[in-house]
Amino acid sequence: MASQKQEAGAGATAIQSHGNTTITIHRGIGPDEMATIMSALAAQLPTYVALARQIVDKRLQEFQDKVLERIAGSPTANRDAFADPDFQYGIMRAQHAFARSGDPAIRDTLVDLIERRSRENTRTRLALTLNEAMERSAYLTREEFAELTLVYFIKYTINHNVGNIETFKEYLRSAIFPLLPDISRERASYQFIEAQSCGSMATFVQGDLHVNILQVYGGIFSKGFSREQLESHMPEKDVGPLERAALIGPCLNDPTALQLMRKNQDEFMRDASSTGLPTAALQSVWNLFQNTFWRKDELLDYVGEPALRELYSLWQETPLHALNLTTVGIAIGHANATRVCSLNADLSIWIK
Repeated sequence: MASQKQEAGAGATAIQSHGNTTITIHRGIGPDEMATIMSALAAQLPTYVALARQIVDKRLQEFQDKVLERIAGSPTANRDAFADPDFQYGIMRAQHAFARSGDPAIRDTLVDLIERRSRENTRTRLALTLNEAMERSAYLTREEFAELTLVYFIKYTINHNVGNIETFKEYLRSAIFPLLPDISRERASYQFIEAQSCGSMATFVQGDLHVNILQVYGGIFSKGFSREQLESHMPEKDVGPLERAALIGPCLNDPTALQLMRKNQDEFMRDASSTGLPTAALQSVWNLFQNTFWRKDELLDYVGEPALRELYSLWQETPLHALNLTTVGIAIGHANATRVCSLNADLSIWIK
């Protein structure tokens, strides 16, 4: 029997793969060492027949190149994470996932998860979630990636660059519409998401897409109100503080009318608190504003994007409206969102 004895110098970690291959990793891991580690991990994947092995080897090299490129180009990535056995196991699972699929979308999502996981040095919830996300990604198809990402965008995020109809359209075209071709109408896809512990479908609660859009971005879909209507909901003396705080201004969609200059209630109540006006008065004027928001048909007609009608249809006719994401589902949705539209928001906002 071959000897299993290994020796490593001070400050080094020795790893032994099947057989007699031994790799010694020193502090301050460079690109060559990272490539060696990834190659050794790849060698532990299942054996394929000759023709399939050629395809797999090509995909593994492609994946390795993408990971090293991402780590080298990220100012926050931690190269020394490659010496962590837990991190190495995650990479091996990611390699296996891409070797099987060859899908560039899955590849790039996995690369993002690897880069983000490298920053976590301790056994935090975020580190454990990212480990699980890399593991579960091996079993998902493009459809599940798209569904997780769409629900993540709609239910868990707000785009602060959206301030009017045109920027809302830009957001839809860059982030939402590219996902729609991969959204499945088959219930099995959503059951599969549940089976992989990436989400769960609510039994009784149904999320209405139009209500959700108005809750987050309703302020840009207003018909506006008159000064007489405003003063019927709030004493004239209270209007001045709101105007001085730039919280009342010309309606975005009708310059002859007025509106509150915030997208949603949370933003308005937060910024209006500095005026010293009673919460009840602020709630009353918000209720007035909310009653001016467009109905579903008005929004669809004004935006005029056929893909938005498709989104409404998919949301209503599939389990998307009932799907809630676990932390693993959020991590995968976030990573895929980074690929789709270069999302620039740290995952720790959602997972602490």
